[in-house]
Amino acid sequence: MMPGRQLDFVDFLFRRLRGRNEPFGGCQVIVTGDFLQLPPVRNGEVEPYDWAFQSRAWQEAGFRTFLLEKVRRQDEPAFVRALGDFRVGRVWGESARILQSRVRSNPPSSMPRLFTHNAQVDRWNNFQLGELPGEETVYARLSPDRSITWNT
Repeated sequence: MMPGRQLDFVDFLFRRLRGRNEPFGGCQVIVTGDFLQLPPVRNGEVEPYDWAFQSRAWQEAGFRTFLLEKVRRQDEPAFVRALGDFRVGRVWGESARILQSRVRSNPPSSMPRLFTHNAQVDRWNNFQLGELPGEETVYARLSPDRSITWNT
């Protein structure tokens, strides 16, 4: 989920710190991730995704890629196949039925959730905080510059 501009900055910083004009200042860099899982966060719907693998730093580094094919966290072949289809955008037929059967309409509030937007996370967190028993407590503390900051 690291955006390309952030990878470009890391490359720039390593080059500057090491005084060498080669990818990542000559440091060995290993990147991991599943680019078919979650895209990098973006600020608006019209803004294109800033994929790390499309960045200048990625291209100049010439990373080798490896595809891991063994699924280790699921052992139901039909579900594994449905998840594989979903990763590449094929969600119909039996795969769609299997995935739909796993959707919970009203899950308990204690169940972990995944959200696609920060605003959704903020709404859920505020709701959950509002459900806590007791009164809100506000603490004041001195910040490093000796001013008072308030934590709610």
